[in-house]
Amino acid sequence: MRQQLSLTLTRPRGGQLLAVLTDTSARALREQGVRKEQERQRATLQQALEAAQAANQARSAFFASMSHELRSPMHAVASFAKLGRDRSEAAPREKLQRYFENIDNSAERLTRLLNDLLDLAKIEAGKMSYTFEPQDLAAMLRSLVGEFEAMARERQVQLRLQCDLPPPLLRADALRLRQAFANLLSNAIRFSPPNTSVTIELAEARRPDGAAALVARVIDEGPGIAPEDLGVVFDRFVQSGGNRAGGTGLGLPITQEIVAAHGGAVTARNRPGGGAEFQLEIPLEGPPPAGSDRRAG
Repeated sequence: MRQQLSLTLTRPRGGQLLAVLTDTSARALREQGVRKEQERQRATLQQALEAAQAANQARSAFFASMSHELRSPMHAVASFAKLGRDRSEAAPREKLQRYFENIDNSAERLTRLLNDLLDLAKIEAGKMSYTFEPQDLAAMLRSLVGEFEAMARERQVQLRLQCDLPPPLLRADALRLRQAFANLLSNAIRFSPPNTSVTIELAEARRPDGAAALVARVIDEGPGIAPEDLGVVFDRFVQSGGNRAGGTGLGLPITQEIVAAHGGAVTARNRPGGGAEFQLEIPLEGPPPAGSDRRAG
């Protein structure tokens, strides 16, 4: 900044004319700094306002979509129940059986929707509770693969679990961690074309800080994740174009919260040969002591 000088002329009573030369550069610098700080604060406030407005719009769009998601299975339950009641005496047994199957499927879907919303409410309020105890992740995954075998067979998808060595126990909440893997496995099966495979890989690893961890990868051979969705697939209230987050758009955000509560991280990427890969890295020693309760904040 160029030096700024101020010249002031004064004549004391009965005295000679005096000239006072003052360097005002420092004051000008201070004033310039104040203006820049005010501009920075205004820009920060504007960005915060725009972010809040975008978040509100996303929430509004999400809940509008959620209203439709909830109405659909409720309407199906009511419709097929009415059909069954009105035709119970005349309809063939096979048709009545289909009515009951549709009611059962719709009720299950509605339960999943409501459970996701309840979990989201707990996460938002910081009241998602966890009980950490030693768990055998390999055994948990084998059980989960068996649970999803029927769903995979119906879609002509083969499930594979690759675990060369018996991994050590890790401290985890069995119910919540199973929920996280179930979200990923269900998504992988839904997005897999017929006559393809979904593979779960489990291996030991070391984190950058040297801590022991388990790394699990859920790999499918589907269309992958759209490039524009990769950055938002774990965001709450955001339903990607392919809706990888599940029917409510909450499955992946809930999974991310569960893994983070275990001190781990979950990432998503497209594989070079096609398909999507979700990787979970979970430290063997979770954040709390074994057997203690923790609330996600």
